[in-house]
Amino acid sequence: MRHIVDIETWERRDNYNFFRGFVNSWYSITTEIDCTEASAAARASDHSFFLYYLYAVVRSANEVPELRYR
Repeated sequence: MRHIVDIETWERRDNYNFFRGFVNSWYSITTEIDCTEASAAARASDHSFFLYYLYAVVRSANEVPELRYR
């Protein structure tokens, strides 16, 4: 769902203004996770593990409102 953000009243205005001029402004994280259960579930249902975990990652990221602005 698209909506217009009023920059002047937005609580994250300072963060936006700081990163706005950056050529490549993005967030990045690296972590170790145990994918044993996901791998087994993908294998059992004859689905691609890559698509299985990609869906899980994107779904999780979309649950955080701040990560949906980009």
